[in-house]
Amino acid sequence: STTGAGNAGTIQITTTGNSATISSGSVITSSTTSTGNAGEIVVTTPSLTLDNGLITTSTSGAGAAGSILVNATTIGVTGGGQLSSSSTGTATGAAGTVTLEGLTPNTLATSVTLTNGKLLTSAAGSGAGGNIVVRAPSVTLSENAGISATSNSGNAGSLTLTDAATLTSTNSSLTTEATTGTGGSIALNGTAALDLTGTTVSATVKGGSQPGGNITLTAPTVTIAGGSVTAETAGAG
Repeated sequence: STTGAGNAGTIQITTTGNSATISSGSVITSSTTSTGNAGEIVVTTPSLTLDNGLITTSTSGAGAAGSILVNATTIGVTGGGQLSSSSTGTATGAAGTVTLEGLTPNTLATSVTLTNGKLLTSAAGSGAGGNIVVRAPSVTLSENAGISATSNSGNAGSLTLTDAATLTSTNSSLTTEATTGTGGSIALNGTAALDLTGTTVSATVKGGSQPGGNITLTAPTVTIAGGSVTAETAGAG
């Protein structure tokens, strides 16, 4: 963490074995309370399990929150586990990005599974929200899993899940929301199918004059059962 003008260092976790497990309330965090930027968190492992654990970056000042990058072949977030980047209180600094991808940078993971797990970015002040990117051919959300990017007066982050063959979401949510800032877009692609059962997909702006975000669903077969897909703005945008 940093409390001054200097930037915090990167936290890098690399396993020489086959897996990394962060569980039982364990926390990995990087933060800033001043003008310096929080450090990035990078996890590199063939298999990551985040079970009731937290990986988080935050800012409560003018510095930006650090990004979170997971490079792994299989990624599982379960039991209330979270990967979160936030800009809190009246902070002007931006939230960081959250990216899940393959073991080699800029490649695809084999699978990403969220079972009561969360990927979150948020900005409570005037800072911009962070983008969330999930890159895997198999993406599964279930049991109240959530992927969410929110902001106040800054622009909300976007959700990009465009590398899936099959994206399946059951009783879960994929949302962006801005109070008065520009809404965040949501892009969900499946080369085989998108299956959204009991799932909320929404891009919302609650007020102000900025436009809401777009929602794009692209697949040969799209199934929406018992859920909703909503893009709306309550302001002048």
